[in-house]
Amino acid sequence: MLTYELNKAPGVPIYEALYRCIRGDILSGKLAAGEKLPSKRALAAHLEVSKITVEAAYGQLAAEGYITAKEKVGYFVEAVETVAVPAAPHHQTQMQPQTPQLLDLSANVPAKFPFSVWTRLQREVLLDFGHQLLEPLQPQGCQALRQAIADHLAGFRGMQVDPGNIIIGAGTDFLMKILEVKTEKRRLGDFGERAAVRLLRKTGYRILEKSYAPEDAEIDIIAECKDAIAFIEVKTRNIDAHSRLEPRPASAVTREKQRGIIGAARIYLAYHPPKKHVRFDIIEVYVSGEADR
Repeated sequence: MLTYELNKAPGVPIYEALYRCIRGDILSGKLAAGEKLPSKRALAAHLEVSKITVEAAYGQLAAEGYITAKEKVGYFVEAVETVAVPAAPHHQTQMQPQTPQLLDLSANVPAKFPFSVWTRLQREVLLDFGHQLLEPLQPQGCQALRQAIADHLAGFRGMQVDPGNIIIGAGTDFLMKILEVKTEKRRLGDFGERAAVRLLRKTGYRILEKSYAPEDAEIDIIAECKDAIAFIEVKTRNIDAHSRLEPRPASAVTREKQRGIIGAARIYLAYHPPKKHVRFDIIEVYVSGEADR
């Protein structure tokens, strides 16, 4: 007889907890394909839950293809296919020619579309992630999906890709717009940093480092004057009618950004012990018109 601890969890009904337990046993192989499950009445009595709870769990498992109901016989475990991601190949192997697999997407509803699999996967995502699905996404797209893409590229293509370099968007046009915005921001930022370097040198500073990035954080400029070493963050803004209503560029240096800069500065100072006072500065650069002119 199946025995589970159905602990109540916030937002998770008892039938869902039972559904997850049985689904886990099926996926792990503990419940083999073709094995008969206990009757709804017997399992309800054994687990000390209502028959409706077991019926709801069995109904969900059946809807997703994990079990099959046979009239007046009972419920039986279905064979569930699992896909394992292979490790990156260690040597070159000769690829065998494969027969092309075609899927007709000319109609709105392809006849061979695996709706049952799609439904099951949707249900699994809702159960596994819950309220996380309602949280704001990072601008580059879902972190878990970007990590999965990076793992896929490593396993199937032997490519080592940082998930931070992957951008997910709704179509090519949307992605091109993102790249255009990022390119413009980078161009504007580079212009501001060059202007800041010229100003610092003009006022007697010696530039020690530019774009210093030992880890995730980056320090735009590290400069030295007579009595101090300055870790400088440069923020640039293109002046137009709308930007005058926005906060100052320095407001973009958030607490999280400050912690990153401090961490990078500590690494620099560990390799270059200071003999002077250390300080952190922000230089604001305002650009009127094209940044590259």
